[in-house]
Amino acid sequence: MEDKSRVGSIYYNRGVVFGIVTTEAIRTARKIWQGQAMTGDQIRWGLENLNIDDKKAEAARATVHAGAESVLHDHEGGGSVKFLQWDGRSGTRSPTGSTPTSRS
Repeated sequence: MEDKSRVGSIYYNRGVVFGIVTTEAIRTARKIWQGQAMTGDQIRWGLENLNIDDKKAEAARATVHAGAESVLHDHEGGGSVKFLQWDGRSGTRSPTGSTPTSRS
C-alpha cells in the first residue's frame, strides 16, 4: 500500500475482515474436501458453515472483528455489532457492541 495513512481506516479494516472471512471459509471447506481445488459451491458451503471463534480471531490479529459464526438460517452470525459514528471530521467507534433483539 502506497499511502500508509490508510491503515486503520474503515476501508482498510473492511478489507482485512473480508480477507479473514474468505480465508476461514476456504479452510472450513478444505476440511471436508481435502486435496481438491475448491469450487464456488464448496466455498459457499464454507461460508455457510463458518465459525470464527475468538481464539481464531485473535490468532489472525483481528482486533477489528470479534468472533463470528454463520449457519444456513443466520448468515449475520447472530452476534453483536459495533457502530462507527461520523462527526463531520472523523469516525468514532462505539466502545461496546449492540446485540440484536430476538425475533419472535
